[in-house]
Amino acid sequence: MQRCKELSRLARAPHFSSLLFRKQSPASSSAIQPLQKAATVLDPGHPAAYLPRKILPRFRNSVFSVTATPFGLLEPESIPCQPPFDVSFETWAERISRSLNEPITNGLDGPILAPVRLPKYQKRGRLPMSLVTVVGKKATSKKKVVRLRIINKVKNALNLAVTRVAEVKDGKLVFDEALSRENLICRGWTYSVYPSLEVYRMSFTELIPTVLQSLRSIHKQVTELENSWAQKSFQNQLHKSSTRNITQHSPVSSKLPLKTVTSLERRNRRLLDAEMNDLTARSPMSSGDSPSERSTMSDGTVSTQFPSRTEFKPSKYPEEKNRSAGKVEGLSQLLARISSAAPQMYQNEGENLLEEHQSSHVDSLASHPTNSNPVTSKDLLRIRRSRETQVATSLKEKVFATRPIVGNIPQVKEKFRFKDSVSHRDRQKREREKSENSSRWVKTRKSKPFDL
Repeated sequence: MQRCKELSRLARAPHFSSLLFRKQSPASSSAIQPLQKAATVLDPGHPAAYLPRKILPRFRNSVFSVTATPFGLLEPESIPCQPPFDVSFETWAERISRSLNEPITNGLDGPILAPVRLPKYQKRGRLPMSLVTVVGKKATSKKKVVRLRIINKVKNALNLAVTRVAEVKDGKLVFDEALSRENLICRGWTYSVYPSLEVYRMSFTELIPTVLQSLRSIHKQVTELENSWAQKSFQNQLHKSSTRNITQHSPVSSKLPLKTVTSLERRNRRLLDAEMNDLTARSPMSSGDSPSERSTMSDGTVSTQFPSRTEFKPSKYPEEKNRSAGKVEGLSQLLARISSAAPQMYQNEGENLLEEHQSSHVDSLASHPTNSNPVTSKDLLRIRRSRETQVATSLKEKVFATRPIVGNIPQVKEKFRFKDSVSHRDRQKREREKSENSSRWVKTRKSKPFDL
């Protein structure tokens, strides 16, 4: 085996000291090739899960052959490792969604596939790489020492080619550490290397160019495959999001333009005013309203104040200002008559209505663009009853809070603490021992009287 004198005095690496092979593969060490069935792989949703193996990146040479396999197509372990000894990996769907959500990868020119997230086990100053070296006895040797030297030689050649940027010029190794070859290692892919016995006899000046050629070839194939898969996945994801937005049920006000919404609001308000006119026509007109109940606003509208602080403001549209004053006068008489008859219509004391009637307002019923039902006298009665119920409950709470409590106040016994808690059996046993001791003392006193 030949030796390289250039490796005797190496300076410290500026970027990465070496490659990290440990705990970088999420599958078992025997999972070199992906299986045909998608149910037995780590990521069944991967684009290459149902494709044949021949599409995977390969490199063959007389010295060794290399195959690259994505993490999602590896075989899961029979006994999965529990945290913190497991190796996590990112599925294809998570990677696509992250590429669409991050602003760095989703630019104006379109989304770009984001790089794979590294596993959680990393070391500072070391470049991760998932590598599986398959050294068979038929292809190499029966002696384990020879096989181990072949494995170590392949790893050292990868270290020199990637971290030290080693090249061969005039039969000598040259290190240009100003450059970097980190991109030659594809994240999220496992490299399966099948060396031959010829690697054992080769020097680094012959092995490093072959390693560089294999890394460049596989990197080119991996980029082409991932870009084609990413374009299809991006199109499918965008198509799903567009169809989801179309089929999603949205309120009518968000679907209609602003002009249509305002016209609907005006129509509902007009219907409400027409219903109010009918109610005022049926109710007896009276001019005995006190000045405290009616006041004229600055813009000509009339505001009526009732004892329960109910305020009704008619529409402020110019075509409806003329008929607002007479309408509110009749409405005040109607609401006064309803409020006087409302307590007799309760079924039970303290009756609570539904939340929609408790929180409803006369003016808010017409402001909603999708509400086309006019307000009737029943709705006004429910609003009135709900407000009177709220006032009654608040008064009742104030009365009970201010009235003193008369009579004997029951005292609550303190609960036993955990240390003092005794079960029923222990209590019986304690009483039995106490009775036995007392009877024994009585017997002894009868047999042995006091000595005076």
